[in-house]
Parts: sequence; structure tokens; C-alpha cells
Amino acid sequence: MGYNPMIDEYRHSVESIRKLAPTINDATDKAAKTVARVERFLNDECSLGLAAKYPVYSEALSGDRQRRRYLCYDRVDGKFRIAIEDVLIENVSVEEEDDGPNTRDNARHVRESITAWGSCPRGERLEAFATLGWLLEHIARRAKQVSADVSGAAELVDSIMEALDSK
Repeated sequence: MGYNPMIDEYRHSVESIRKLAPTINDATDKAAKTVARVERFLNDECSLGLAAKYPVYSEALSGDRQRRRYLCYDRVDGKFRIAIEDVLIENVSVEEEDDGPNTRDNARHVRESITAWGSCPRGERLEAFATLGWLLEHIARRAKQVSADVSGAAELVDSIMEALDSK
């Protein structure tokens, strides 16, 4: 059998994969431990249960349609989890805000899938993991807003109860 230059290219590719694999595996393991710790913090320590999401990427489709992927904290199989959500958005007009792109009110959002972060393909997990800090900031802002809303509701409840108790 004669010399085949493709064999050298294949060997180079195999050696590159061999060198890069430990780095990718280590990053994936550390990300998985971090996500598990964040879930324990939000679920067990805080018992938060406030859904939130942060955009990972958007892909323009034909017309005014867009596919968007989010890193989210939402219910998956009955339990709040860090997850990846894929959404199809129709009637899109993108506007940038501090916490990522938003769409106008009449845009139609269709959830295509939501999958616990740990059950997603490795590439999707690592891509979405980069937005975990922003998701936590978004959850903190939502918690602050809900706390303010709850305080107002508590005052309302007290007023109603006082009115009901008076004769």
C-alpha cells in the first residue's frame, strides 16, 4: 500500500482530540457541580420557586420568526431545575435591553422544549453555562420585585380582614 496523505491529517485530528478532551471534560465536570450547587441553593436553602430565564442565543428564521434558546430556572418534571428552554417566536421585533433581547408584546412564544441542564448535550450545556451568572442576577431582580408585590398584597389582605372583622 502506498503513502496516503490523509492518514497524516487523521492522525493530527486524533491527536488534537486526545489533547483537548481532558480540558473539555474538566470544564464540564466543574460546570455540572456548579449547576447542582445552584439548584440546591435555590431549591433547598431558599425554597424560591420563581421561574426566570436568560437568553443564550437567538437564530433568525424566515420572515418575522426567531428561535431562541434560554438558560432558565423553571419546572421540569414537577421540580424547579436549571434547564435549557428552546422557544419559537413569531411576529418578532427585537429590542435590546440590559438583560438581553426582548420581543414586543404581540409576539407569539411557543415553547418547543425544556430540558434539565444535566440532560442536555454537552455542547449545549457548556454554551448555556456561560450565562448562569446573568440568570442568577435576573432571579435576584425577580425576587426583589415579587417581595415588593407581596408586601403590598399583605397590606391589602390586612385591610380586607380588618373590614370583615368590623361590625
